[in-house]
Amino acid sequence: MTDFGSIATPVARVLAHSLWQGGVVLLAYLMVRRFARLEQRGGDARTAAIGVVVIALLPLLTGFLTWYSRALVPPAGTTAPAAIGAVALPSSMLRLMQQRLNVDVARWIAVLWLAGALVMTVGIGLGAWWLNRRVRRQGRVIQVPGLALLSCRAGLAVVPEVREWDGAGSPFVTGWPVPVIVLPRRLDRMLGRDEFEAILVHELAHVARRDVASNLLLRLLGALAWYQLPLRVFFRDLERARERSCDALAVRAMGERLPLARALVRLEEGRAGRPRLVMAGTGGDFSTRVRRILAGDPAGPVRHAGARLAVAALLTVSVTTLLLAASAEETVRRWVGSVHARITAEDPAGPFTVELIGSRLVAATIDGELLSAERIRQEGTRVALLDRDGKPELLLTVDAPGGIRWKPRPPRSP
Repeated sequence: MTDFGSIATPVARVLAHSLWQGGVVLLAYLMVRRFARLEQRGGDARTAAIGVVVIALLPLLTGFLTWYSRALVPPAGTTAPAAIGAVALPSSMLRLMQQRLNVDVARWIAVLWLAGALVMTVGIGLGAWWLNRRVRRQGRVIQVPGLALLSCRAGLAVVPEVREWDGAGSPFVTGWPVPVIVLPRRLDRMLGRDEFEAILVHELAHVARRDVASNLLLRLLGALAWYQLPLRVFFRDLERARERSCDALAVRAMGERLPLARALVRLEEGRAGRPRLVMAGTGGDFSTRVRRILAGDPAGPVRHAGARLAVAALLTVSVTTLLLAASAEETVRRWVGSVHARITAEDPAGPFTVELIGSRLVAATIDGELLSAERIRQEGTRVALLDRDGKPELLLTVDAPGGIRWKPRPPRSP
């Protein structure tokens, strides 16, 4: 039977790597969004969705690349491939990771991550199931005059079902695989006819784009990386991009801008809240949406060249972080597989202690003081332990496996 600790340790390390990887991917996305003008080019939704997928799969991809790099290691005496392992993180960071992520800590990290992923996944699944069940049981199917024509304008070949539900604070779409448009009760009386039709076309656009299914899938995928704060930025941008696209379709279908803008204002004034896992007509940045609609450009046309450039840039940065993490993992693996020794030596100037992992000196204590990583300088097998002023205090030579030689210091004066 496989020891859980042997699995938990590499899992904890790739999870730790994914934290800095997620930050780099987010920074790249923000720069691409800013300088490539994704909103004007229509590529913001696609790029944000890819960002969610990349961040959610960072630990899995890092683990796979690490395993793949081990599978490519040639027999002794041949040259190793340089595709993976050509880049490396600072050795001080790797030493810190190796020292802190012992087996007990790794077990807790792995259990915490697994528990969080399970809770998030079950919560998202049950939330979507509960909402769909309540709408089906409590909602009343209504017949909307002209719905077939509006569906055709939205690009739908099949007319979806429309229900009224007292629990709806605003119109939204739910249900998978069969979507349902849910409206607050008596919405047609609260809005004018053209406003009501504009809102309906907006919700039909969500159905045509399959936003409910894609949103649910991305949320479930994001549950694997529940600890990643950058996901909030990606999901926020995704929601705004979806609403802009549906606004654009509704304006084109209606042939005028004011009905949708007026409808959104009235809905926002009377909205009491809406379910979380739905596509709602009042989602996104409300004031910005209304200004875009009134300006006549709720969402520009998709410019494939700009969108592809943004996606390529984001994927390039993501692959680079994966190579960095895989290289670091391989280095740590070699350290872990090496001889681990803790040596206390007597010196005329006083005893000192060093900790070795293979031929790397990873920690040192002189006169009871634990030296920081900056005070340990190693080049090959030669190590200099520095004092507080940055001057060499003790010179060592590492003799693998698990041995050292040093130049004795003169005795301290009494």
